[in-house]
Amino acid sequence: MPAQPDYSSTNVGVFGAGGSGKTTWAARYLTATPFQARFVFDPIGSLARYLRIPRAQTEADLVQQLRTGWAAYDPARMFPDDYEAGAAWFARWSFTWSERLSGRKVWACDELWRFMTSSRLPPEIRTVMLAGRNFGMDFLAITHRPTDLHPQIRPQLDLVACFATTADGESARYLVDRGFDLDQVRALRPAKVRKPPCGQFVVRSLSGAEYSGALYGGGAQGVARR
Repeated sequence: MPAQPDYSSTNVGVFGAGGSGKTTWAARYLTATPFQARFVFDPIGSLARYLRIPRAQTEADLVQQLRTGWAAYDPARMFPDDYEAGAAWFARWSFTWSERLSGRKVWACDELWRFMTSSRLPPEIRTVMLAGRNFGMDFLAITHRPTDLHPQIRPQLDLVACFATTADGESARYLVDRGFDLDQVRALRPAKVRKPPCGQFVVRSLSGAEYSGALYGGGAQGVARR
């Protein structure tokens, strides 16, 4: 299909410590947002468990699964010793398919820090994020803290969802620059405490709009949608 130059994609960063609720929020975001296709790199299986969808291990299975609007990839069979290579392959495969499909798509990865570093950005993932918007491709990165992401990615995030996390140093400066109140962030209750309200979050957009709540009790539930 032709490029979609007028499409304004949404690049989303979800930050939080283990057990904070960030993956649950991301799963709800993927389900609630009207994407035509969702490309999910999920070697750990965390998103697939929340979403209750199977993970494909071959390209043929991915193509078949994509008919349902989902393509969740487990690289264990094709790249058993190199998940970074698997992430690069899947990013390239997803980008190719995004060129063929109309409508809004998204490329998502839980614990993205495992497949890139603050000093190394795989070119295939960079292409998905920066050039994917030409073909209606959004980007969803889930990780512990902003500094887990490459410096080229952090400024490109249009929407940031922050859960209970360690906010200090460069991560704290990034959150402050994005308009977050550090005292509020540090007081967020993680989902793992299992006593509502928990799984608390604050979401902010580049325009300054803010949405907050808790995954479990004590406030608005769900996710902000564009």
